[in-house]
Amino acid sequence: MKRTLLVCCGLSLAASLFSQNLTSKLGAIQTYFEIISLDTLSTSNQLFVKRNESYFTGSSVENESYGAYSNINSWHLEFSSSKPLSSRKRLMETERKIINKYLIELLDSSGTILVEAYIPKNRVRSWQGELSNSEYNYSIDLRKLPILYWDRTATIRIQLITYR
Repeated sequence: MKRTLLVCCGLSLAASLFSQNLTSKLGAIQTYFEIISLDTLSTSNQLFVKRNESYFTGSSVENESYGAYSNINSWHLEFSSSKPLSSRKRLMETERKIINKYLIELLDSSGTILVEAYIPKNRVRSWQGELSNSEYNYSIDLRKLPILYWDRTATIRIQLITYR
């Protein structure tokens, strides 16, 4: 009797492990935010994914050089959209360094801005399939956004800010 019960429990556990999709096995968390740019984007496959990233910094000066690797665990918001994220242009003084970046705002259910952060363009990866009707896919590094606010977030507003 005990052996039969143990075998049944083992089989049901194995079946549930095999029925998980790949993103669940990798520890991704499904999300259901409303994502807007200038207007509401129709998004699918929203996920929080934890990524381990390696960075190298180094320099060489006459007779001296150094190099260092660092590893960072960071969370990424990944989603697919039928339309690209919108961008807006800003004027800037010519002597300043021009850095294009994304403005990301987390809003609660009443539309109040909880957090506003600028993320450099190189921390947002985007790609699209080769077909003209392919979805736009985004992976946004959330290193600058505090995790504390995500439970209260209902809407995410994202825009690319370009300078001219």
